[in-house]
Amino acid sequence: MTSPRLRCATWNVHRAKGTDGRVDPERVVDALERSLKPLGLDVLALQEADGECRPHASIFDVQDIAARMGLDYIHDPALRWGPESDGFLGTILFLSPALRRTHADVIDLPGHCHRGAVSIEVQWDGRPVRSMSTHLSLFLPLRFLQMRIFG
Repeated sequence: MTSPRLRCATWNVHRAKGTDGRVDPERVVDALERSLKPLGLDVLALQEADGECRPHASIFDVQDIAARMGLDYIHDPALRWGPESDGFLGTILFLSPALRRTHADVIDLPGHCHRGAVSIEVQWDGRPVRSMSTHLSLFLPLRFLQMRIFG
């Protein structure tokens, strides 16, 4: 008997800006649906999915992403940067409806460019599981410092 697998994916969506320089959220959502939906994900984490500067405004229609991926958008107000944001400093999480969220936190990370992490605890297959998503600094010494915050 094989044990069930928790299927997770993460994708840096680069604020919907493609290699051609165009900002096109619909193109990104189409790519997510085409590439990741067939995997039957339990957790989808997107980075750089809100605006870069305050107020970190929304870029994507998160309810559309949730519907197209068959996942739940989990960012209640406590897990968002503010009312104009969909996530926490660019990080947005979606969970399978089969997972029961038991706890969630957001963590501010130090650095020149404001960064953050979202930590979710869920019940999966009768066991507690923690999933964390962040976008670490590109500056290696700062990246090490940011990772130490996670313990």
